[in-house]
Amino acid sequence: MAQVEDGTANVLVEFDAGIGLLRLNRPQRLNALDDATVIALTEQLEAWEWDKDVRAVLLTSEGPRAFSAGSDIKEMAGFDETQLARHQALGVRLCERMTSSRLPIVVAIRGYALGGGLEIALAADLRIAGESAVLGTPEVELNAIPSWGGTQRLPAIVGLGRATQLVLTGEKIDAATALSWGLVNAVVRDDELEQRARALCERLAALGPAVGMLKTLLRQGTAATHQSGFALEALADALSAVSPEFKSSVGDFGSGS
Repeated sequence: MAQVEDGTANVLVEFDAGIGLLRLNRPQRLNALDDATVIALTEQLEAWEWDKDVRAVLLTSEGPRAFSAGSDIKEMAGFDETQLARHQALGVRLCERMTSSRLPIVVAIRGYALGGGLEIALAADLRIAGESAVLGTPEVELNAIPSWGGTQRLPAIVGLGRATQLVLTGEKIDAATALSWGLVNAVVRDDELEQRARALCERLAALGPAVGMLKTLLRQGTAATHQSGFALEALADALSAVSPEFKSSVGDFGSGS
């Protein structure tokens, strides 16, 4: 049975001038989202939710190659069905924490944002991409489901046709395409990415509590239509997790073959 490690070192935490910064810190694993990392992100966001000094959050990453390549498949290769279900629930909890937060959340994407990495970006309020960004939902290649809300949030952002293209084919798109689709709000040079994202957070932090109220109003407009979709997504993920095709794909990935 796979063990969940302490994720404290996997997420670097900073706070300055009203902005909480979360930095994924597993560059050697393309910032893959193991359970420990997901838990650490969620717990820090929950702590900041009740801190009146925090007025905006910036989520970014260490290393030039990836914001996050998604769930840690090597970790998942050792999971049984119960642990796979727990991993899915942890990802959903993180994304729901992000969408329901009073805090505006900005994600800065450099390199790959795939699978769960893209799903947590979708759960943020604003997304800024570096020119190197590559975005996609390749779960289908593992006979898996984007099960952290991706099948619901992605169509809401880019439209059903484009979401279908990404989810069913596993295609990856570059930053310019993501901008033209409305998947990201801006594209900047990689060496300017964090500075531009931080400047946006500073603007949001300076605007006061109306930002949080506006966020809630915008989210609630689509929340009711998503609830049944989230439930179906979780069911589909549970069914895929016990399929021989999924077990074979994950096993091959975990063994490096």
